[in-house]
Amino acid sequence: MEITKKFLIDNHACESGYQWWLDHGNPSDVIQTLRKLTEDNHNNWANWVIVRIMAHEQKYNMPFSQPNRLSIFLRRNILPTIDRVKQSRPQKII
Repeated sequence: MEITKKFLIDNHACESGYQWWLDHGNPSDVIQTLRKLTEDNHNNWANWVIVRIMAHEQKYNMPFSQPNRLSIFLRRNILPTIDRVKQSRPQKII
């Protein structure tokens, strides 16, 4: 997988992120780009890149410690149980 102008446009990269990519010589190598982003303290942009290069299955097979994996677990298992008990505001219980 390479990071290209098309990749950034198709995935709706923010203007400042796109400009950063241009200013750093349009690095196409994913690992090189991720290293440069973390060196420049743009961890949120690095995360943005990682999520967009991952296959759909990889996004949902991440370690359970990841926040989005936990939210999926809660939505599938906990909220339906609370709804069955007919709590007035189930989200506040969690």
